[in-house]
Amino acid sequence: MVYSKSTMLPDPKEVLALATQIVETKSLLGELNRKWESMFSSNGKSAPNRLAKSDNFTAKVRDAILATPGKSFTIAEVARILNADSLKVGRTLFRLAKTKKIDNPKRGKYRAKQQEATAQ
Repeated sequence: MVYSKSTMLPDPKEVLALATQIVETKSLLGELNRKWESMFSSNGKSAPNRLAKSDNFTAKVRDAILATPGKSFTIAEVARILNADSLKVGRTLFRLAKTKKIDNPKRGKYRAKQQEATAQ
């Protein structure tokens, strides 16, 4: 981009303030979305198709990990294998590790639990 003498560059302080507001707003929106989802998924009347899709995706993520016993995967690797959104994959891997369905040996790495890997 070419700037002429008449073109004014934005004030860095204003840019930083705006960027900070955007990050804070995105974070708040994420929290509100999680609250919204929890309000409607806990009453048992949520859409069955949505739950089926979610369970199906969780199974796909888990199967991708179980397919190679002993190998640790990053979120990006699993997302590439499944051709899926890395944010969705990351949330699913976190949930699987939290519920002890897969191992999380170190930050950012996920692998099949040893007993399940040998049973497959």
